[in-house]
Amino acid sequence: MKLVFKIAIPVVIVLAVIGGVFAYNQNKKPTPVPVKVVTQTKVEDAPVKKVLNISGSGSKKTEVFTVGTPWSMGYSYDCTDSATQGVFQAAVYESDGTISTDNQPINVMGKGGEDIATFYAGGTYYLTINTTCKWKITVLN
Repeated sequence: MKLVFKIAIPVVIVLAVIGGVFAYNQNKKPTPVPVKVVTQTKVEDAPVKKVLNISGSGSKKTEVFTVGTPWSMGYSYDCTDSATQGVFQAAVYESDGTISTDNQPINVMGKGGEDIATFYAGGTYYLTINTTCKWKITVLN
C-alpha cells in the first residue's frame, strides 16, 4: 500500500501542476499585433490610357513607349491568306535593345486569333513583331 501512495502522490501532483498551467494559459489575453492597413486602387478602377495602337502585316519594330505597372497588350493576327498555319510573335525589348526578361514574349501558331497579355514590369520598351500574317496590337496602361 505504501508503494501505491509513493507512486500516486507524485502523479497527482504532476497532473495538478499541468492542469494549473493549462488553466492559467486559457485565461491569458492574447497580445495585440499591430496591423498596417494598405489601400489599393483596383485595376478596373484606374484610368486606362492607350499607349500604342498599330497594325500591319509582316515583321516590324515599333516605336518606343513607356508604361507603368501593370500594363496590357491586346493583339490579333490573321493568317487565313497563308497555305499553312501561321506564326505570330511579339517580343518586348528594353529601350537599350536588350530583350525584357520581366515581360514574356507572345508566341502563337494558327490561322488566326486574339488575346490580351498582362505584364507586371513597367518601363520604357519597344516591340518586335515577327510574322508573315496581318496583325493589330494595342498597348494599354
